[in-house]
Amino acid sequence: MKHCNFLTALCYGHRKECKSLIAWCTFNQRSEIQMGVVKSGMVMAASACLVASASAVDLTTPMSPSLWVASNHDTQAAVGPPVGSSAVAQPSWAVLQWYLAQGNQPTLPPAYTFKYLPNQGGWNNYINSIFQGSNNKWTLSNATSLVEYNAVDQPWLNGTYTLLTNGIDAHEFPCGGEFDLWLSPKGPLNDMGPLASGAPNGFIPVPNTISSLNSLVLDVGINIKDERVIPRCTNPAINQIAYAVTFFLKNVSNGKNFFYSLTFRDSRITQMPTNGYYGGFADAGGNVGAGDYITNLASSVVPPAPGVGRVAYNNLNILPRIKQIISSGWVYDGAGPNKIYFDGNVANWRVDGVFIGQAVWGGSLGESQWDNFKVQAF
Repeated sequence: MKHCNFLTALCYGHRKECKSLIAWCTFNQRSEIQMGVVKSGMVMAASACLVASASAVDLTTPMSPSLWVASNHDTQAAVGPPVGSSAVAQPSWAVLQWYLAQGNQPTLPPAYTFKYLPNQGGWNNYINSIFQGSNNKWTLSNATSLVEYNAVDQPWLNGTYTLLTNGIDAHEFPCGGEFDLWLSPKGPLNDMGPLASGAPNGFIPVPNTISSLNSLVLDVGINIKDERVIPRCTNPAINQIAYAVTFFLKNVSNGKNFFYSLTFRDSRITQMPTNGYYGGFADAGGNVGAGDYITNLASSVVPPAPGVGRVAYNNLNILPRIKQIISSGWVYDGAGPNKIYFDGNVANWRVDGVFIGQAVWGGSLGESQWDNFKVQAF
């Protein structure tokens, strides 16, 4: 069964860049998971394609202890003042909340979206948002979602963010639709709207296109703290969750966009692909994307999983894989076999932004912790 994946929702949510999305994508893949080393509840994922160069440029700032809340997927603009630590009044990161309906489904019930209501408690308005905590440990939650910042319980991680989306207990949560919860830095991809106009950028792209880069290195810690899937939805029977880091590339020649979405885990797949397979999509405006898998990057890469603990990805060079996919000049339309063609000249593509987080369909619950996220160019 074909269905829109969370990569499609990224494009749908970013309407100012991707319009009239029409393609379908699928996650029905398989292959094998590599071995890792487990110590004290932690998996240390061996670095893939270690970078030897010493001249690194940081493309991202550290995730800030406060966030803008951009819960309108049409504009991706902040809907209220920052939430979280009062020590950072102008954060460089945001939490984004999107919903992608399919067919004639109803719109998302209001209680499922974070809202700032100045005359009804601000961020603490009970139905749409509940804020609790202090500068170093706080949560913003509603009927289906939670974002938590925690610099207290694991101080050696320098502050963690936990994302939780619950489609199991939310019986009004529409079946077939997709609910996304992301962290993303302010930058060329998204300026977060007028309220965040004075905030610094959290993503600072290099002016070079990917053809002139030697490496594009990703560091991140991921812990799947809880994951449950039940067959709540039967028509369509889509009940699943996926966790991903998605890079946004801009074509400096024709203005088109390319989404490279790197799936770290899909709840339906016990053995993720290592054979290089990836799905694709495109829209009527010529924007294109590829849904790839972390296991395609190197044999030493270990996917995160519930009950395993934190998986640390260090010096993971994703540039060769991005170049390989773009230089082919095509992606599959969904799972294939039809192909979608686009500009395969890597000298025309520049990295402009990134999202990290999770997407939920139907009767599924996911709770993922993210820390020490960093992207560097060499």
